[in-house]
Amino acid sequence: MKNNPSFVGNPFVRIAGMKAFCIGIIFVTATVLIGYMSHTVFIGELQVKFVRSVSLMQAFAVQFSALAVIAAVMYGFGTGLSRNVRFIDILGTVTLSRWPLVLSAIPGFFVTLEDPDLIREKVLSGNYDVVSLMAASIVIMAFAVYATVLLFRAYKISTGLKGIQLRWSFFAALAISELLSALIAYKMIL
Repeated sequence: MKNNPSFVGNPFVRIAGMKAFCIGIIFVTATVLIGYMSHTVFIGELQVKFVRSVSLMQAFAVQFSALAVIAAVMYGFGTGLSRNVRFIDILGTVTLSRWPLVLSAIPGFFVTLEDPDLIREKVLSGNYDVVSLMAASIVIMAFAVYATVLLFRAYKISTGLKGIQLRWSFFAALAISELLSALIAYKMIL
């Protein structure tokens, strides 16, 4: 692994299945724990929310339900379009692709959570530190984009799809799983 420079960009050429799942679960658990402490919740692959209060059980439930939804939807698309797709390969690579989200949880420690109306008043009056919020948002977006790139590569490796089928099925699976994950998460949190 040390001699392969693409390991960070595409670890799935070397790790898949149960091994990827076990390594990924460590990162997902760390993401939930750090997110819980920094008041950051991850809904699906693309949505990161700062929340005032969420229980540790809710944080785990939201993260693992999102993981289950995206794995199931991608497996459905993969089996519909390709042969020899194994669920454990999809689950493992999808789980491992979420490792950058652990780094997205850290900026939550530097963001002050206040009432949205109070923030609006402070911003309009010029008394609000927008820089820390913007910096945190940029860091979170960068790692979310990286996690999405890894998710695409995981899907590509696990399904063997190429070209237009790969791109359209990935984006459709991502959109459907984001919608379902958001619906489930908001039912759990609200």
